[in-house]
Amino acid sequence: MADGLKRGGTRLSTIPRHTLWVWCQCGHNGGVTVSSLLDRPNVPKTVGELVAVMRCSRCKRQTIKDYVITYSGGSWEALQGTRKQDG
Repeated sequence: MADGLKRGGTRLSTIPRHTLWVWCQCGHNGGVTVSSLLDRPNVPKTVGELVAVMRCSRCKRQTIKDYVITYSGGSWEALQGTRKQDG
């Protein structure tokens, strides 16, 4: 990762229809829908902040080794933001 870039800076409020999939060092993995987190009190504001405080439900440690954000809608909807404007 390049210096000065913060991994996980995506704000949770901008991805309510997404799922955060996490993998623990112990090998356990699972997903949590972002929308299910947004109504809870004291939820971190960014993905990086959330991952930093997540705890594995199997080993109970905070040893998340990787994560992926996935979109839970259709691919057509996901690609609408990528449309290139002519000009």
